[in-house]
Amino acid sequence: MNAPHDHVASLTGPQISGEYLNWGLMGVLSVQVYLYKILFPNERRSTSAFGTPTFCHLH
Repeated sequence: MNAPHDHVASLTGPQISGEYLNWGLMGVLSVQVYLYKILFPNERRSTSAFGTPTFCHLH
């Protein structure tokens, strides 16, 4: 029979990998939003009104 820690490791390994992937992708999204705001300061207000709350909701 397997030791108890083997079972825990098989359950938490994918969870931890998913958390790290989520953290990394959120960092990429943050940089993209920052660069967009810096490069396009005169965008239409409707575009900004849609994008900013969407990012804040995800963050």
